[in-house]
Amino acid sequence: MREVNGLEYLVDDFFIKHIEAESEYINLLTTIYGVTISAHKRDDLELHIKIAKSLELLIVSFLVTDDFLDKSDYRNHITTFYKKYGSEQTVLIAEILKSTATISFCDSLKLLKLSVEDKFKCIILFEDLYRTVCAGQLEEIKWLSNISDSWKDKEEIYWQIIYKTTASFFHFLMVFGAIVAELPDRKSLAEYGRYIGLAYQVRDDLIDVIGSPRDTGKQKGNDIREKKIRLPIIYLMLNGTIAEQKVVKEIYKKNIVTTPDVNKVINVLGNSTSIKMTKSKINELCDKAVFQISSLKNEELKEQLKDICQLIKID
Repeated sequence: MREVNGLEYLVDDFFIKHIEAESEYINLLTTIYGVTISAHKRDDLELHIKIAKSLELLIVSFLVTDDFLDKSDYRNHITTFYKKYGSEQTVLIAEILKSTATISFCDSLKLLKLSVEDKFKCIILFEDLYRTVCAGQLEEIKWLSNISDSWKDKEEIYWQIIYKTTASFFHFLMVFGAIVAELPDRKSLAEYGRYIGLAYQVRDDLIDVIGSPRDTGKQKGNDIREKKIRLPIIYLMLNGTIAEQKVVKEIYKKNIVTTPDVNKVINVLGNSTSIKMTKSKINELCDKAVFQISSLKNEELKEQLKDICQLIKID
């Protein structure tokens, strides 16, 4: 990242720490891209690394924006851009990162052995990814502000939002990788990306509740602390007892959620069926991803994509 043109004044140790804190997510996306384009042997590895860096910059631009929107002081125990630089500079930093990501991506496309039509298609895909994630963030802000809406409606909206804010990255990489590798099964690969992206986000929601901070490097219950409505909470509100639901409602209506509040919600979730239901949904989504590629002719690619699903599944 230190070699990105035009960002020398931004790419310091603080910037690198934020990249490294999201290494699991970024590495998974990079792996999926690498696996998909591995069927194509003609292009230079350094070129694909540059493309992966473009996506990395785009992801960081969204993280910077997300911290500004949430007015968060910390992400993964690291001071956020928002806290360090303030609102005005943070917004501009996010815009610079996004613009640099687009320039880097387009610059890389020039060297790919693709038709002019496919190159234009890839640029549109990249920009549509940005628009999709922004739309998802906007929907999340509007949706998460109301605890009293129908919880069945919330579940439907939840799936739409996590597709836009997370799964769309996986979907993009599978489509883009299929174009670059000249794979014929683009629709199946795109659907694989959608399902595996949804599974990853649900898994991340669950880890926030049951994961150990020592293993994840993140404070437990961050989503609860920020009153975000994730799948374990939705399942609890749809299937839990009246007493369990009351605990969540009362805490989510508070202006400030304390650590004891977070622990109380985590305990309620642990004693309910929502954790088991969330695990089941993760595995179901992974199975659906595998089904999408069942007719894939490239057996090596198929097996590698199956292995990725196994990494995301949870016992």
